[in-house]
Amino acid sequence: MTAPREQQPDPRTSRPEILVISRLVLDEFKDSGQVALGGSGFWAAFGAAVVSDSVQLASRVGDDLDPWRDDLIGLGIGTDALLLDGAQTSRTLISYPEPEQRLEEPLPDWTAHVRMRAMLTDLPEPIRSPLAYYVFRDHHPGFWPPLLQHAEHTGTPIMWELPATLCTPGLDERTRDVLAQTTIVSLNEQEAHAIFGDLGPEAVITALRTLGPRVIVLRRGARGSIIGDDDQILHAGPADVTAVDPTGGGNAYSGAFLAAWVRGHGLADAARIATGAAACAIEQTGHPADRATARSRATTLAATVEIRPLEGEHG
Repeated sequence: MTAPREQQPDPRTSRPEILVISRLVLDEFKDSGQVALGGSGFWAAFGAAVVSDSVQLASRVGDDLDPWRDDLIGLGIGTDALLLDGAQTSRTLISYPEPEQRLEEPLPDWTAHVRMRAMLTDLPEPIRSPLAYYVFRDHHPGFWPPLLQHAEHTGTPIMWELPATLCTPGLDERTRDVLAQTTIVSLNEQEAHAIFGDLGPEAVITALRTLGPRVIVLRRGARGSIIGDDDQILHAGPADVTAVDPTGGGNAYSGAFLAAWVRGHGLADAARIATGAAACAIEQTGHPADRATARSRATTLAATVEIRPLEGEHG
């Protein structure tokens, strides 16, 4: 049964608070045959909608997404930036060869996934002019220039969740150019190690801030997260939760952090809220029933998160 439809802001008269530009896919679970909403874009939008009442997700999708549209709306994710393109939404075959080991195989192949990426220029106003952008995207040809120009013209902040493929030693010039115009950058501990080697978290945050971003989010899975700006560096502990499927936890954290930050929350509150949203995402396979359920559970989980200044961590 799908969740009840919630009232959404009219996209013809209001711009969204958060525009998520990343992939929506359908996950097919090899063992059970279950099909569920997935992809970095879906989970980031889920996290953002735990906080915000106005979230749009930009991705190309197929006709086969129709049975899940009410689920998206029930979770508070607007569907007006989903661009219909053919019969089939990108799909990923999910298998678990070992406990806690998740393998993802793009169906029918990676080229088909790339073709379903959305561009800012595909979207109408006012959807293309949100209060903030969440982006999980590499250097897909033609993607960044119009987005960066529009963001600069409108003064819109961008959160960039760095793809692992771009996390190479020292970062390449194109990545540095985008980071120079990025407000918040989010990456995980393994990606930070790939860029900076054995630098400790404080040094990683300092190094990334010299490249342009004002806020750095360093996600550490079960060890919590570290967040920093020019005033402080904080450690956010994990929520008191049992992880069932870690899929989407990092994306949900990023989306929720951005939505909280845009709404004026400081680093500590944004990190606490984001940790609650991420924990809510990973304590079951698939997503919670609806936005009200997710918000209630995320609030409970956020209350278990300890925030403290970062002290004495070197790796």
